[in-house]
Amino acid sequence: MKYNRFLILFLTPGVAFGFFMGMAQQSFSEGVLAGVLFALMFGTMMSFFQQLQKRKFRKIKVELAKNHELIYDGGANLFRGKEAVGGWLYLTANCLIFKSHKINLHTGETTILLTDIEELDVKDTLGFVKNGLVVKTKEKTFNFIVDKRENWIVVIKNQKENL
Repeated sequence: MKYNRFLILFLTPGVAFGFFMGMAQQSFSEGVLAGVLFALMFGTMMSFFQQLQKRKFRKIKVELAKNHELIYDGGANLFRGKEAVGGWLYLTANCLIFKSHKINLHTGETTILLTDIEELDVKDTLGFVKNGLVVKTKEKTFNFIVDKRENWIVVIKNQKENL
């Protein structure tokens, strides 16, 4: 799985950058070379950043476990306005807790009680990326980007049933 993520982080910007560089340089081979080099650097930096964040949020997980029974967790983005705020999503015995990275415009923690959740739904990011999780309460709708959204829905529903 780690290699798949690296390849996605490597290929996505590399292909786009290579295309634009090829057009700017008017040389397909130079554009492809620039794209591959850019993608390699970007993919490496993003993989490194993800590993740093995993370590950071593991420490937070240990702290949360002192006061909460943790059920499930993973990297996530929460849309706050137009910003997809990066962070980590935790499912505890009675709530969802989103903790943001400090490298966002909107930082902080969002807590959603499981008893307040009325509906869980999926949403495709950009219309085709199957990673959107929608959590609806009476008061608000929360749009998350998560890996394995189907797993999130199953564990949240199971935990709600166990309340």
